[in-house]
Amino acid sequence: MAYAPANESDKQTLPILLSPEKQSQYYIVNNHTWSLRFGLICMTSAIVFVTFWSLYQVIQAFVSIILIYPFVSCIHLYSEKSHKKCFKSATY
Repeated sequence: MAYAPANESDKQTLPILLSPEKQSQYYIVNNHTWSLRFGLICMTSAIVFVTFWSLYQVIQAFVSIILIYPFVSCIHLYSEKSHKKCFKSATY
């Protein structure tokens, strides 16, 4: 944090919350604006990345289930009837 005289009105300033006479003489100049913006951009991009990555994982899981299900739907370990229906030539 840097301190600037109150007559430098062209800078982005915030009042000092100390005594009233200090508030009238000086303002706090925010030197961390760009670092805060950079942090906000990084945080936002990370949230977007995690959101889309999670959505991608969910879609990939559903696609895998849809593609694999026809091949494994005939495999039932405890149902001999469904085995005979799927594999007509099977002898048990």
